[in-house]
Amino acid sequence: MIKPLKDIKDVKREIFIDPIGKVVFYKGNEVTIPIGINYNHEEGTYESIENIDYYKIFIDYVFRSRQSYDPIKKKMRYRELFPYQWSTCLIVIDSVINGKGKAILPLFSRQTGKSEAIKVYLPFLTVFGRRYLDIIHERFSSILGSYKDDTIEKLRKEVLPYFKIALQVHNELFPDTKLVAKFDKQHNNLINNSNRLEIALLHNGAYLPYSECFFITLGASQDSLTSHLTVIDESGKCNLDLFDNSIAPFSISTGGSQVFIGVPSTDPNSLLQAKYNLDNSDKYIYDWRIIYSLTKKVNPRQAEVQRTKALEEMSKSGGIKSATNRMNYYLEFIMAEGLFLSKDIIEQHNMFSIEDNDMSISFIDREKKFRVAGIDISATSTGDYFAMSRGIAWQDDFTGLYKSEVKRITVLNKNNELLNISQKVNIVCDMLINEQIDICIVDSTSQQLHFIQRLVEVMRLRGIKTLLIPFAYTKKSKQVMFSNWEESLYSGFLKFPLKNTSWETERLYKEMTTLLKEESKDGSISYYAYKSKNDIESKNNTDDLCNSTAMLHYALQYLDNCIANNKWFEDGSGNWWRPERRHVNRLGNISSISNERKSNKLKINLAGMS
Repeated sequence: MIKPLKDIKDVKREIFIDPIGKVVFYKGNEVTIPIGINYNHEEGTYESIENIDYYKIFIDYVFRSRQSYDPIKKKMRYRELFPYQWSTCLIVIDSVINGKGKAILPLFSRQTGKSEAIKVYLPFLTVFGRRYLDIIHERFSSILGSYKDDTIEKLRKEVLPYFKIALQVHNELFPDTKLVAKFDKQHNNLINNSNRLEIALLHNGAYLPYSECFFITLGASQDSLTSHLTVIDESGKCNLDLFDNSIAPFSISTGGSQVFIGVPSTDPNSLLQAKYNLDNSDKYIYDWRIIYSLTKKVNPRQAEVQRTKALEEMSKSGGIKSATNRMNYYLEFIMAEGLFLSKDIIEQHNMFSIEDNDMSISFIDREKKFRVAGIDISATSTGDYFAMSRGIAWQDDFTGLYKSEVKRITVLNKNNELLNISQKVNIVCDMLINEQIDICIVDSTSQQLHFIQRLVEVMRLRGIKTLLIPFAYTKKSKQVMFSNWEESLYSGFLKFPLKNTSWETERLYKEMTTLLKEESKDGSISYYAYKSKNDIESKNNTDDLCNSTAMLHYALQYLDNCIANNKWFEDGSGNWWRPERRHVNRLGNISSISNERKSNKLKINLAGMS
């Protein structure tokens, strides 16, 4: 029902509008609730939801699900949804129940409660969606996905209590159609595990199929599923190809809605970037300023907390002009071309600040931190550098982000030394042994295969337990690696030795500040050393040290992707092995490479890996 906004302005209550979601809100003494959607600014009208059954049920469910006991005041306390969270819920509900099949991008700036909205609307639609949506399938199916297992498991634990309350609300309103799920020892015939929650209609003692929610990681193998609602968290960190191959087909038969949540990244292959570029996707961009203004409408105190925190975090990483802040707080999709990294960004994050090259890892950090090496092999006798970077890499427990510190960089041919393969291999092996390198990722482009074969042979003879990971340079694989490195650099996740430490660190600084980034017509990104006929000095520019340090930083994430996707590698001599995280000093006499031969069917396509 279309209503003019002017008709309610005379009523003694405060009305305000979310300009992004176009939702009309009523603010009372204690609560704020939505009363209309699709506000038309020019006509001053909106669609009332006050008499729409599923919206009334949803609002009641929100109030019940967001109650918690305050032990100080000794009473129940309502944790309100902020206007932008309400708007997101209503937008998704409208798309699903009315069968619009939208690609929806509700983007919030960092630390503003994006997961709170997921926890509210996903259980509601999974429980109530079938009642209002005409479906031809046996069940209403929803999917909650993310880029890695621990992220999706955390979301699952947080969302399950909302499922429980949604079922309670449903069964109170519709006692003739009792829905059940396995939350305790009851209903053992139903499924509730890390991958799936099953909801059934209990009829004459029998469990009839009703609805379900799947919790999945992108890239993991899945049976043929259908989905009426797909929600992907942290989609800025998710790979487009993995989504297209493993999840996107589930919505084909249903015409289901898809929701993509996250903040922009510099990765041109990110799922969020791809969906943002679609003309038919619905984008709702709530940067920190809009969130502040909307939060202030209902909770001025919390708004000031959010504002102070945002400004503090931005000041730490370069202010408004920082690419990191433009992505995280202003939600700008930056696809910058030209210079890869400015000197200002390097100084802003104090990247070249490591004063010692100590490779030791404390006992406390021994389980999560790894000694990693990255090797870029010179393809020619002159001009290119054989660069080997070593340092510490780890995955942050709280954020799940990958970080690294480059401690040492060695260029074997910095003075144009002509070293044969045996000399290079033995120098590399000496460093692997002396520095107890856990993981070594090495350039395995076709012309480097002979070197890797010889390296594997000598490593076996010398009993070196380092895990050797081949990484083939292709346009696609290098793009993924460098975009990952770029995002981490702009976020301040990498550190390097002081510039004046060695010839190598000075060289690395020069390479990083002369590296170029260029987008082609097909949307792919190329990274290469700047060279110009008009700039004589540039003829000696290279990218070899950048390659080795980028590989070092990317190694752990690349390894985790390989493990998650059950990838096998060939060592160069016909033997196959499966990668895994490992520490050298924990291996004993276990060989780093299995001699088990596998059929060519197991051979992986490095060019296609993300």
